[in-house]
Parts: sequence; structure tokens; C-alpha cells
Amino acid sequence: MEIKSSVLNCDDFACDLLILDVFSHYDKNSQALGKVDEKLDNYINEKILTSPDFKNEFGNFYLFPTLGKLDAKYILLNSLGKLEELSLGKISQNSSKMILQCLNVKSVKTIKHIVPSALFEKFSQKDVAMAISEGVKIGDYKFDKYKKKENEIEKIELLVENLQNEFEHGVFQGNIIGDATNFARDLINESASVMTPSKLANIASEIEEVESRIYDREQIEQMNMNAYLAVARGSEQQPKLIHLHYRPDCCCKKSIALVGKGITFDSGGLDLKPASSMLNMKDDMSGAACVLAVIKALAKLKAPVEVHAIVAACENMIGASSKL
Repeated sequence: MEIKSSVLNCDDFACDLLILDVFSHYDKNSQALGKVDEKLDNYINEKILTSPDFKNEFGNFYLFPTLGKLDAKYILLNSLGKLEELSLGKISQNSSKMILQCLNVKSVKTIKHIVPSALFEKFSQKDVAMAISEGVKIGDYKFDKYKKKENEIEKIELLVENLQNEFEHGVFQGNIIGDATNFARDLINESASVMTPSKLANIASEIEEVESRIYDREQIEQMNMNAYLAVARGSEQQPKLIHLHYRPDCCCKKSIALVGKGITFDSGGLDLKPASSMLNMKDDMSGAACVLAVIKALAKLKAPVEVHAIVAACENMIGASSKL
């Protein structure tokens, strides 16, 4: 999904779905909401906002068709509740739920979202843009690699009355952080029969703008990492020690090391887990997925900090060679 920002133009709402944010205090609602409502013969103010079917509280939505009165086919009212109770975390959370509402309308491909100026009374344009963009990316996520593709939103355009460069930069950063989060989720959700230590190492080595070094069993033995090798002994899959290094262009005074657990499947070894406890053991490499996602995002953001990411990837399986 593409997320972009544009200057608000109340004469151009051509899209499949238009999102309008509303506050519990109506004086905080945008002027654009009133202009849209004029074209709808005041349907929003007179019929919806006064209706008991719509509770104007944080996290509530109301979807309705425009019946040709507007260029947009549908409108989604998105209640943000009280401005004074909003946080950036709540804005991001709301954006995730908002995009899920949009996905329920199968014909929706393009979305325009009017970002109310009232938000900038409390938060910077950059922070609002980051929160919305990241939330949208996370809400749009689904692991459907092995399924037939269903409804997919192609583009969401964030409309801002007084668009500043910092808002556009916030969208850029939010996109990167959201994509990195979903990158980690893809690694975690993949089957353990696919996401082997070697596969994880290959993916890590392909991360752009990051130096990578992958150590095999023989090199790990030379480093006397015997506890690590003991875990890997029962598996046919070879252990892979992953070392990624992000070095920014600027001079940094200190480095940060991130270490992520990389057990791509944990059967329990000789202390075999019950079947019910083994179902989600492909998740045992979630720490590794997070570390790889973080360094991937930092590189794209060109963060001014030197970072090392370390992952000791292997399987813990039962076998004739399992550690006693």
C-alpha cells in the first residue's frame, strides 16, 4: 500500500472511500467536515452525529455510502473522542483499526483521509504523520503468502490543510517503521520448515546498507561457542551465527549491540515438549526477527548511531546427537 500526503482540496474528493475524523467536542472538527456535509445536505450533523446508533467516542466508526452526492463512493466517520485524551499511541492504534474497517469494503482501492488541524494543537505534524502512517501499515498487514489475494488497498492519501515538510517526513518515517514491523511479522509467521537458520541468514545478508557476516558450524566451533552448538546438535539444519553491522556516514562516539534469540524451531530437544506447547515454537526466533527489523529500519532512516545485530540461529530438535 502506498501512503502519501497532499494539500487538502475541498473540491477534489475523488476516491473510493473518504475518511473524516470527528471529535467529541464538535468545535474541534475540521472545516472540511462542514464542507463535505454541505454536499450531503447536512446528513452527517443532522442524522448521524445526533443518532443513538453512533457513539462519538474514541475507536468508534460509522460507514455509509454517499449515493453519488460526492466524488467518494463511501465515507467513514472515525471518532477520535476527546482531543485532550489523545496520545500518539492512541492515534496509531486508531489508524490500524480504521484501515481494518476500510478492508471490510471489498471494492475499496483508494482512500483519502482528511487529517484535522486540531491534532496539531497538541502534536507536531511530523509526529501525527508518523503515528498515522505506522498504524495504517500495521493494520493493513496479513500473512497471506500461501493464500489467494483478497481485497487490497492500493493507496491512502493523507490530506492536510497547511501541509508542512515535516508532515511529509513523518509519513516517510512512519512507512519505514511500519514496513519493518511487518517484515518481522513475516519472518515470525513463516513455517519453521521454510524459515530455517540458513534461510534466516540469507534474508539477513540481503538487508541493504548493512554489512553482514555469516559464520558456519566450523567457525562457531573455533569460537568455542559450545553451549550454542549443544542446542543445535540434534538438528539436521546447520547453525548460523549472524552478525550485521550498520555504520552511519557520520562519526559516532559509541556503538549499540542488539542480540536476538534465533531458535527457528524449539521441540524441547530430549526434553520433548507436549504437542500443544510445540504449536507456536516457530515463534522462538521472534527476538531475531525484531533485531533484523530494527537494523533494517535504522539503515533506511540513516540513523546517526552505529549498531551491531547478533543472532545465533539454530533449531532445537530431538535426534540421536541431541545433547544429554
